[in-house]
Amino acid sequence: MVLSYAFSFDEALKEAASTPPNEREIKMSALIRRSDAREAHPSLEHLLPIYVVAGAAGEDVGKQIWTLPEGSLSWAQYRFGDV
Repeated sequence: MVLSYAFSFDEALKEAASTPPNEREIKMSALIRRSDAREAHPSLEHLLPIYVVAGAAGEDVGKQIWTLPEGSLSWAQYRFGDV
């Protein structure tokens, strides 16, 4: 059984990462203040790398390339820019 916050935070992260660059900073900032953020990420070391990547992405829009919700987690991978 997947816990509801794993789904809700996964969707919120996908929305924030795939937002156009001119709005991405606002959405990424709001993401960490969501009530489900600390449930999904009790310690932040697994979440913080996407902030670095999103900040370094410049004009590239993020794209979720894989996700797997299971239990209390949602494993997601993102790409910014073309390969």
